[in-house]
Amino acid sequence: LTYMWSFRSWSMWLVLWSTPYFNWWLRFMGSKVEGRLLFLGDAVYDMNYLTFRDRTIVDGGGIWAHQQVFTDLMWTRTTIGGVLHQQTSPLPGSDLEAGHEYGPWRVVTVKQGGVIEGV
Repeated sequence: LTYMWSFRSWSMWLVLWSTPYFNWWLRFMGSKVEGRLLFLGDAVYDMNYLTFRDRTIVDGGGIWAHQQVFTDLMWTRTTIGGVLHQQTSPLPGSDLEAGHEYGPWRVVTVKQGGVIEGV
């Protein structure tokens, strides 16, 4: 399922955005929200593969859990934590730690205990 521009345009987006009701809606759609989440992002894809850690802030950017390499489409569990600054998006399969800041304007992932950031 996809949550993106068309949904925001024709729904109660302004009522849900950045409120606890949005967190409830993410849970309803299959995401795991471990605690408090402030979501000011642009889009959420593949909700049933997403986990948001406690005290996570998403400030812009998209969150997704799928990737495609040539003809192979894969979904991987993605865990979001910490503060994602403006237009920062984690790669599918990332396990972002709580208490860290990522971005701005980056695509980030965590590999072998270290953060690899790229543009």
